Amino acid sequence: MENKNKIETFTIQEVLRSQIHEAEYNPRKISEEARRKLKKGLKTFGLVQPIIVNKNTMNVVGGHQKLSIMDELNKYPQNDYTLQVSMIAVDKEQEVKINIFLNNPAAQGEWDNELLQEIKLSFPDIDFQKDLGFDMLDMQFIFAGSDLFEEANTLFDPTETQSDVVDMVEEAKKADRLKEARQAARDMRKAENRGEYDYQAKYDDYTLTLVFENNSAKQDFCRRAGIKTSEKFVKSAILYDIADGKINMRGGV
Repeated sequence: MENKNKIETFTIQEVLRSQIHEAEYNPRKISEEARRKLKKGLKTFGLVQPIIVNKNTMNVVGGHQKLSIMDELNKYPQNDYTLQVSMIAVDKEQEVKINIFLNNPAAQGEWDNELLQEIKLSFPDIDFQKDLGFDMLDMQFIFAGSDLFEEANTLFDPTETQSDVVDMVEEAKKADRLKEARQAARDMRKAENRGEYDYQAKYDDYTLTLVFENNSAKQDFCRRAGIKTSEKFVKSAILYDIADGKINMRGGV
């Protein structure tokens, strides 16, 4: 005896296009470029997922963009046509919830970059650009950063206009690396400053801070005392030598 799928709530039914309606509340929009890619995919592969319709309202719950393209290809409304739909029966509030859920990118996962590259290498005849709607910007972000990138990247043929995008991405990467380097330098300076502060706090009873009128005065003092200007800490013996006259600050060491 077969066990029925406990969470399956739809049935496949055939309807006329004129019997179903696009939901006015549908919040999902599509750009012209994305619509062009979707249209090309539908013409290449056909409709492999049915439109979802609520039987109680006959509103489209999922698949508005695909339906719009099918209308264009079938010359609707001049030509009414039939289609197989996934029919559900819910109230209006549940219908709206399902519509938003189906369109929520956060519930759709993300690419496994290494598996995509392995697919491309295993099936080199698959054209990710022409057949699957990827562009060179997608390639740069999805395929960059793994061991297979260099080999996989050679399988893509950027168009003349896309080469400009690649250049922009490379410049962006350089800018990011420069930004990271600058941030690392700032972090290092902060760490050094914290180190000095910690040192002074720890040995507050054993240290003395000398304050000069300006940098020139500091450099002159260091030159006469034989201290490197880059030194942050000097031994007290030098000050004793200055006080005892062993270091002639008027004429140098």
